[in-house]
Amino acid sequence: MKAMIVTAEDSKHALKALLERAVVKILDNATFKGTGFFITPDHLLTAYHCVKFADENNLFIKSNTYGRLRVILEQDKSFPSEEIDIAVLTLAPEVLVKVTDYLPLGLITESAATSAILAVGYPVEILSFLDGKIHGFSERHRTMFFNNAMKAEGQSGGPVYHFATRRVVGLALNVYQQNIMTDGGLAGRFNILFRQWSELEALNQQAITQWERRLKEDTHVNLPKLPPYWQYGLAGFILLVILVLTLKSCSNNTSGDCSQIIDKTTGNVSIDCNFGESHQ
Repeated sequence: MKAMIVTAEDSKHALKALLERAVVKILDNATFKGTGFFITPDHLLTAYHCVKFADENNLFIKSNTYGRLRVILEQDKSFPSEEIDIAVLTLAPEVLVKVTDYLPLGLITESAATSAILAVGYPVEILSFLDGKIHGFSERHRTMFFNNAMKAEGQSGGPVYHFATRRVVGLALNVYQQNIMTDGGLAGRFNILFRQWSELEALNQQAITQWERRLKEDTHVNLPKLPPYWQYGLAGFILLVILVLTLKSCSNNTSGDCSQIIDKTTGNVSIDCNFGESHQ
């Protein structure tokens, strides 16, 4: 028997492993441009400014899980506007790899202000998990939200995971102007993406179903189940009875000195009976 025991730290470690499998580097040929992530087995998201000037014939992703794969920019599903800044990529037709790691999207409202998030990306080309919180929402940036998990160039295009809803609720866009906000940045929301891409709702529901299943499967730690304490007591009592009966038998049936010898190294008890002549 094994007990399913999971701690908060175990859960977070497992969550990071799942997120990492879906997150990729965006490459213009061999030049690093930013971060992206799978949302279906065929589609990815990134920030549009990461691929804006890239050679569309040499656009690739590099995944720790799936390797280097060519992708195509879906212009009709993407938003080049600076206020939205979302690019949709799809795997090139020649790619035969079956992707099984992708993330579910979610929508948030102003009620999510101050809630905890985790941003995943490649600032300075190093995979990083950056804890933070949603700072708030602005009428000036209706398609985005402020947060303190945007830290460096290269992180753009990565997912912003919301712990409370277990969904990716944002796409990392940029660090805010340092002379205005010293520890803040903007992440894009997905409302307009759902409105303009009619098939996304159904595709995302599939991602949600798989994600919930993966969370249940991968965030548990199997630890051996220890026997109940009473079993230890019973075992000790049985050993004591055997020892007493052995000593009594030795005393009744033999003559001579029947003494215990205790091995001081191991703590073992042995019986040493010096047999003499039987009583007549």
